[in-house]
Amino acid sequence: MRTRRCYSRIFGRGSTLLALVAFSLVFAPHIPVSSADNIRDGEYWLDAYGIQKAWAITQGGGVAVGVLDLHIDQSHPDLAGQISRAVVLSSGDTRDTGHGTSVAAILSGHGHGQNQASGMVGVAPHADLLSVVNTGGDVGAGVVWAVDHGVTVINISQVSGVGDCGAFVSGQEQQRDIAYAESHDVVIVAGVGNADGGPVGCPAAFPGVVAVTGVVKDGSIDKHNSAAGPQVAVAAASATTQQNPNTTTNGYLAPTSGRGDLLYEWFQGTSGATPIVAGVAALIRSRYPHMNAASVINRIIRTATDKGAPGRDDVYGYGIVNAYDALTENIPDVIENPLGHVPGGEVPAASTVPTQAEASNGGDSGPSTAVITGVGAAAAAAVITVAVVAIRRDRRRRGTAGVGKGP
Repeated sequence: MRTRRCYSRIFGRGSTLLALVAFSLVFAPHIPVSSADNIRDGEYWLDAYGIQKAWAITQGGGVAVGVLDLHIDQSHPDLAGQISRAVVLSSGDTRDTGHGTSVAAILSGHGHGQNQASGMVGVAPHADLLSVVNTGGDVGAGVVWAVDHGVTVINISQVSGVGDCGAFVSGQEQQRDIAYAESHDVVIVAGVGNADGGPVGCPAAFPGVVAVTGVVKDGSIDKHNSAAGPQVAVAAASATTQQNPNTTTNGYLAPTSGRGDLLYEWFQGTSGATPIVAGVAALIRSRYPHMNAASVINRIIRTATDKGAPGRDDVYGYGIVNAYDALTENIPDVIENPLGHVPGGEVPAASTVPTQAEASNGGDSGPSTAVITGVGAAAAAAVITVAVVAIRRDRRRRGTAGVGKGP
């Protein structure tokens, strides 16, 4: 098998490029797959993290999520109709690598085919996505644009350096823009980077940001797709198994773009863990539409499944995210963000903390068979057969493959 690894660099002081969180892709001959259910079955987090159960309550309807990344293929059958707005704000390298498409699908894909039972379904399949194409210091401008266009959750599967995030010019600009989002009651979720347990990257290291590290299916920390430090908030799936030195096929198949007729390819890293958590934030905001961002974050961290040392630790944070518990547990509302805030990120005092009696399904409750059909739990699907690597885009069916969202 011909293997190709694609890693992005982490840039330091003064750089104009913002590195995408490092990830690995595996390319092999285009071997046809009899059923795209292999994609769905590889999403072990749907069951393990209580996401499938949460769909009986909400699927994210009424929530707008900003995805600050590279190009998202709006024609991909798993994403057709999911992008409500898109903008390019970067002056850097914005070539379509498939990264943005993968991140968007993990967050809010809706599958395709009969009953939408094939392909990837995201954590919040009824949420609207706003695509902000950006790299380098432009991530801050992307934050501001997304906030000004009505998002209540922002996903950042990127890093721009490590250490003191405010010690360099672009970091100081990011800090001001993060403060802008926090002061507008927006939940920011960012990947810590794939630093083999090294320090947390920026902007995840900023106070108030939900910093996401990576774990594999058995719940152990992903040794290659993780970072550690006091900023780590929660963990989510970054791969299926620990990486074997001889292969990178320990990830999972996710939608891609910019690669000819390649429809899915191997994906791994905290780039994928981050939209899982952002999707959970969207579910909470859909269920509790008047809840402030601090209380949304409080639910995410207080209901996480504890791993590692008892209580919060620098490896797992508060633990592995749990969508169903985040929606249903009796968690106190708070005024202050439990993860802190950057200077200027205070929410105006006039903002009030709603009671849990204000919970609403927003017309988005009930398990949709179009979403949950085909979610597999078989142990054999835990590691997708290496031979099943790529699926050619079926041009004859493309006109009918894209199925829009439900209500």
